[in-house]
Amino acid sequence: MKSKGFVLAAALAVMMGSVPLVLAAPLPGTLYKIDPTGTATVSKGTCITPDGNYVGFSDGSSLSGGLWDVTNLSRTIWGGGVLANDVAGIDYRVYAGNTELVAYGDSSGTTVGVAYFFSTDYGASWPVKLRRTGTSHVLPIANGLAGSLNEADGFYSTWAVPNNAWSAIDHGTGAQAVPPYGTKNFTNEARLQGVSGYGLGAGYRKDGAAGANQTYVSQFQTTGSGTLTGNYHVNALRSGANVNLGTLYAISKNSRAATTTPPNSTVDNIAGGMSPSDTKTGNWPFVVRNFSAEDTGTARELPTLNPLAAYATNGVVYGLSADGKYAVGMDYTLGTGEKAALWTYDSFFDVWTEIDLTQWVIDHGINDGFTRLSRAYAVGVSGGRPVITGYGDHTDGVRGFVLTIPEPATLCLLLLGLPMLRRRR
Repeated sequence: MKSKGFVLAAALAVMMGSVPLVLAAPLPGTLYKIDPTGTATVSKGTCITPDGNYVGFSDGSSLSGGLWDVTNLSRTIWGGGVLANDVAGIDYRVYAGNTELVAYGDSSGTTVGVAYFFSTDYGASWPVKLRRTGTSHVLPIANGLAGSLNEADGFYSTWAVPNNAWSAIDHGTGAQAVPPYGTKNFTNEARLQGVSGYGLGAGYRKDGAAGANQTYVSQFQTTGSGTLTGNYHVNALRSGANVNLGTLYAISKNSRAATTTPPNSTVDNIAGGMSPSDTKTGNWPFVVRNFSAEDTGTARELPTLNPLAAYATNGVVYGLSADGKYAVGMDYTLGTGEKAALWTYDSFFDVWTEIDLTQWVIDHGINDGFTRLSRAYAVGVSGGRPVITGYGDHTDGVRGFVLTIPEPATLCLLLLGLPMLRRRR
C-alpha cells in the first residue's frame, strides 16, 4: 500500500506539475502552548511583532504578562511580573543605533496608568519601564501599538478613557520617556482600538441618536499640539444611511492618511472588525480598503463557516498583518461556539479565503492537547508564513497559542489534498 504522502504528492502532481518540488520539504506547521506565569490559571496571546518573532501574552487572573520568543520557544516575564493582564501591543523601533522591543499594557491596574516597556536584548530583560501614572484608561483587546514607519525611533499606541467621550493616540520618540498623546473629544463614547505605523487609528464612535457603534478613523498629527486630525467614518456592510454602522478592531501597520489634494490612490489602507448586515441578523466580519479623508473606502464581508446567523456576533476581525494580506479573528459556529479563523487575500483573484484554524491543526495532527482554538488576536509573517497568536481550550485549561502555518501557495495545495487523504483512509 502506498503511503499517504505518496498518494498526496502523486495526485497533486497530476494536476500541477511543479507540486512535487513544493512537497519535497517536510510539511510546515507548528502549534505551541503558552503556559501562564506564577499562580495564574489562564494565558492569552494578544499581540505579535510584524515579523512573527515575538508574541506578547497576558494572564487572565494575575497582574503579570510576558513575551514568547517564537524562534527559541522561550518565555520571559515583563518587569518582574508587574505588567497587568491586558497586554495590548508589541513592535520594534531603532533608537541610538539599537533595535528595541517596545511593549505596552497596564501597570498594576487600569487606574494606575498605561505602562511602556523597552528591551534592547530581544526580551531577555526589560530594564526600562515608563508609566502614565494616574491615568484612568481602557486598552484595546490587541494590536494597540505599532512602530513608526516614518521615523526610526518612534512608535504609536492607542487607549481611551472609560465611560467618557474621548480617545487618545500616544506618540513616543527619542529617549525613553512617557509619550505625549493626542486626543479627540466627542459628544458620545469613542474608542480607537488599533493603530498603524503612521499614527492612523481605527475604532468606533457611538451615534448620538441610535447609540450604535459607527466605524471611525483618526490621524495623529505629529506637528503642533499633537492632536488627532482627519477624523472620519469609513464604510461597513450596511447600505444607505447605515453604511457606517460597525466597529473597527484592527488596522494594518502600513495604513496611512492619504494626501488631501489630490487623494493618494497608491496607499492601500485596510482596517477590519465587525458590522451588521442588510440581509442577516447580528454582526459579521469585514474589512474596508482604500479609505481616506476623501473616500470612505470599499467594504467586503469575509466568508464565515456558517453563513446563517448563529449569534449576535457571528464573526469579527481582531488583527491584520502589516501588509493587510492576512486577517485573523473569531468565527462563531452553532454547537462549537467561538472558533479562531484566518482569512487570506489573493490579489490576483480579488478573493478572501477562510481557514478554520481548529480544524486545520486537527487535520495536520499538531493540535497537541488543544481541543479548540477560540480566538486569534494577531498575525505576523515570517518567511512568507503566517504566525498567529490567540487563545483556546487546552486539556490544561485556557491557554495562549502560537501557530505557524504554510505560506498561501503551499497551504492551498495542502488543503486541496486533504479530502483525498480522508477518502484513502
